[in-house]
Amino acid sequence: IRDNGNSAEILWTFHTSGRIEATPALAGSGTAYAGTLYVGDSEGIVYAVKDRVAANGTHSPEEQWRIQLTDSKGKKDKPIRSSAAIGANGKIYLAARNTVFALNPGSSQELATIGLGRILWKYQVQTPPIRWSSPAIGYYFDGGVKKPVLYIGANRKFYAFVE
Repeated sequence: IRDNGNSAEILWTFHTSGRIEATPALAGSGTAYAGTLYVGDSEGIVYAVKDRVAANGTHSPEEQWRIQLTDSKGKKDKPIRSSAAIGANGKIYLAARNTVFALNPGSSQELATIGLGRILWKYQVQTPPIRWSSPAIGYYFDGGVKKPVLYIGANRKFYAFVE
C-alpha cells in the first residue's frame, strides 16, 4: 500500500492457493534475501515473494519460490496459521498444524547447486495442534558463545529448540 497523505493505493496483490490467516514476515536488511515476504496459506503452502519494481516505477509481486509442507507421514500439514520468524542467519521458522519447520530461504537454483533442500528440519509435536502460535527467536550463551533458540507454544506445552 502506498500512502498518499490522505488516501492509499494498492501497489499489487498476490494470489495464493488458500486463505492467508497469518501476518507475513519480511526479511530485513542485512540478509541476502532482504525485502522478501514469507507467508503460509490454509493449504499448507509457504510462499516467498518480492516486490519487483520495473524501470518505469511500477510494482508487481515476484514469486521467488513456494513449498508444500508435509508432516512426518508425508501428509499435507495444513493450515498454516503461524506467522514466520526469520533468524539472523536468514532461516525461516514457522509451524503448521502439528509440525515446526526450519526452511532455507535460498533460491531453488542456489539450493540445487549446493545440494541442500528447502526444509532444513521439522519436528512433529506430540500434543497437536499448533493453532495460532507463532515462533519467537531468542538467544542463550553457551560457554560465552551466543546461540539462537526458537520458542513456540503448542496446546498446553511450550517448546524451546536449538540447532
